[in-house]
Amino acid sequence: MASRSSPPTQPSPLPDSTAIDIPAQLRSDDAASDSNLVRLRNAEREIAYVRWAGMLFWLIVLLSFDPDTRSHNVWVVYLGCLAFTALVQLRLRSAWSSRSNAWLTMIGDPLLAASMCSVTGGIDSVFVPFLYFTTLAAAFRFGIRETLVILGLNVGLSGLLYLYAGTPSTPASTLFITLYYNGMAAAIGTMFAGWARSNLALAENRSRALHHAH
Repeated sequence: MASRSSPPTQPSPLPDSTAIDIPAQLRSDDAASDSNLVRLRNAEREIAYVRWAGMLFWLIVLLSFDPDTRSHNVWVVYLGCLAFTALVQLRLRSAWSSRSNAWLTMIGDPLLAASMCSVTGGIDSVFVPFLYFTTLAAAFRFGIRETLVILGLNVGLSGLLYLYAGTPSTPASTLFITLYYNGMAAAIGTMFAGWARSNLALAENRSRALHHAH
C-alpha cells in the first residue's frame, strides 16, 4: 500500500520590518505632548518673574520723568499693566491651561507695552524696546508660525505709535529702525529656540534609547 504523503508545510510569514507598535507610538506622542506642556508651563513662570521685574523698572523710569511733562494717563496705563501682571500670576496658580496662558500673555504683553509707549512719546518712547522682548518671548514659547503672528502685531502697533502717538518731527527712519529690530528679534529668537529644541529632542531620543537598551 502506498504511503499517504503529508501535505507540504507552509513557510511561516516573515516579520514585517515596517510594522509599527501603535500603542508604543501613542505613548511616545503623549509623553512628548506632556513634556512640551511642562516646558511651556515652566517658561510662563519664568517670564512672569521677568514681567514683575519689568514693572519695577517701569516704575523707576516713570518716577524719573519730569512731573511737569508727565501725563496723568501714564499712571492709569501703569496700573492697568500691574493689574494684568497680577492676573497672569493668579492664572499660573490655577487650573488654566499653559497654552491659553501663553497666548494671553503673548498678545497682552505687546498691547501693554504699546499702551505705555503711547503715553510716553510714541515711537520715540524709552519703552519701545519692550516690544522687541515680546517678540523674543514668543519665539521661545512656540514656533515660527506663532512668532510671525506676534511680529505682525508688533509691526502694526509700531506703525500706530508712529502715526498717532509720536511727534510730527519724528523721522520715518525711527519707524524703520523699530521694524528692523522687531524682525531681527523674531529671526534670532526663532533660530535660538529651534537649536535648543533640536538639541533637547536629540537628548530625549538618546535617553529613551538607553532606557530601552537596558
